[in-house]
Amino acid sequence: MTWIKDLNIILDRKLSDIFMIETNLLSVAMNLTNWIPIVPFYDYKFDDELTKLTGLLCFISNTMGNMDCTQIIRKYFNTYKLYDFD
Repeated sequence: MTWIKDLNIILDRKLSDIFMIETNLLSVAMNLTNWIPIVPFYDYKFDDELTKLTGLLCFISNTMGNMDCTQIIRKYFNTYKLYDFD
């Protein structure tokens, strides 16, 4: 079973200021532009996915308010290729 996550239920924040770190593409289908993909950690004792994201997360944190985090994610991960068919 896959849980679908919808960031639109967060009423007091703009979607451009929210991101989610998730392993499952289907879970984030409602908000692909807010998705930071990571590799699942199940049965992997050397899980270091969040460590790998440290630079990106610091950059997003330092630019919050000045820059749309969805644009940063779009450029960093090329997630637009999943839904932009132009």
